[in-house]
Amino acid sequence: MRKILILAGPSAVGKTTIMKQILAQRSDFEFIRSATTRLPRGDGNDGEYIYLSRDEFLSRVEEGKMLEYTEFGGNLYGTPSSEIERVFSLGKIPMLILDVNGVESLVNGIKAYRAFSVYITADMKTLDERLYERAAQDEFSEKAVATFERRKAQNRDDMEKLSSRTSLFNLVLKNEGVTECASQILSAFEN
Repeated sequence: MRKILILAGPSAVGKTTIMKQILAQRSDFEFIRSATTRLPRGDGNDGEYIYLSRDEFLSRVEEGKMLEYTEFGGNLYGTPSSEIERVFSLGKIPMLILDVNGVESLVNGIKAYRAFSVYITADMKTLDERLYERAAQDEFSEKAVATFERRKAQNRDDMEKLSSRTSLFNLVLKNEGVTECASQILSAFEN
């Protein structure tokens, strides 16, 4: 059975940084781009998404072309099945970054793949500081402050619910260093 790697965790825990470290260590992985209805931010991460209108996105959901999807902050995010198949056709292992709802959808609903899912944690103080830094980069604009508050609340909610959802994850790991965290994930993935 074909295996996929899923990274999940609260906002600002370092999922994208860890994903980049895994890609630097192993050329047999490839990151899966998510589809979204949000507008491009121009923050250098826009290549990580396939941008769709809300109607296009919902049409793909109805046609069964999204493996999972969720709504966050008024925008839809999902995993196009075509992206998974594209990566498998290259002989590589798909790697996704999802929220807990996305993990639940994939782990419980997709039988064509064997999902290895990792929940990455950090202490709340560290997460709050990282979210604050992101808001500061946007000069504490009204939108940045609203995003900071929403993600801070979502992080607390996610961490509280984690104990009831640990069965979704093959590994729960505290991010105490990007290189070490990536190495631990790869080691567990291979076993």
